[in-house]
Amino acid sequence: VSINEQSGFDKIISKITSYMYKFNDTIYISVNNQSLVGKFVGIDKSGALILDINSEKRVIFSGEMTKENFI
Repeated sequence: VSINEQSGFDKIISKITSYMYKFNDTIYISVNNQSLVGKFVGIDKSGALILDINSEKRVIFSGEMTKENFI
């Protein structure tokens, strides 16, 4: 990926992030039988979800968004 292609990707991500479902809201994610609760703050360059849990950013590559903490 060239620098120009990467900066283009960053522009796309920054433009669409605010339109994402539940962006800046508290969400529940089930990952490997563990329930995580945090604020959805964006996606990274690989497409992974970025979750803010008590001011610590955690990158989630795979999981299930749930309505509540059920585990």
